[in-house]
Amino acid sequence: MNEPVTLEDVADAARMLALGMRPKLLPSRDLSYADLVKRFGEDDAFKDIAETSADGLGLTILALSPRTGVVLGPQEDSVFEQRLDDYARRAALGERRDLEKVLHGLAHLAAAALAFPRPDDLAADTYVGRVTVEQVDSVVREACSPGARPGPGGRSHRRRGSPARPWRRPAGSCCPACGPACAGRSPAG
Repeated sequence: MNEPVTLEDVADAARMLALGMRPKLLPSRDLSYADLVKRFGEDDAFKDIAETSADGLGLTILALSPRTGVVLGPQEDSVFEQRLDDYARRAALGERRDLEKVLHGLAHLAAAALAFPRPDDLAADTYVGRVTVEQVDSVVREACSPGARPGPGGRSHRRRGSPARPWRRPAGSCCPACGPACAGRSPAG
């Protein structure tokens, strides 16, 4: 027989969700968080309470593991949902407003392109694209570098004579990415 749900169980589930909303907090750094994550995996009644509590808040538990902790996502029309128009209003844009808007857009495109590298990935409901801040940062920096120009397949290519990593350029090409395919083309701009 199942034990009755107590207010303490509900409080523990809510505490686990609250800990999951702190991105820098991991179960490996907090013993009580680790215990709650373990309990979620072992106790079906506790799992139901946590999922129902998350649902009531307008959240979905996307993943949960001892390594990452609770990964939450907002449901549609949730107070936690971040809409693009809300994001644009909240983004702290300074004196170089137009440039910052482009940079924000580029970061979003980089994250999407890295998370869903193939059209099939975007169409598959079960596919979960994973991307790190470092990956997005690298793509944005590469795209914004002074010697970058678009090339075949939308990849960023360096102009001939660009000082960045000349030792990695295949002979007769403008960058390592395009190889001989772009040999002989004149650089853009």
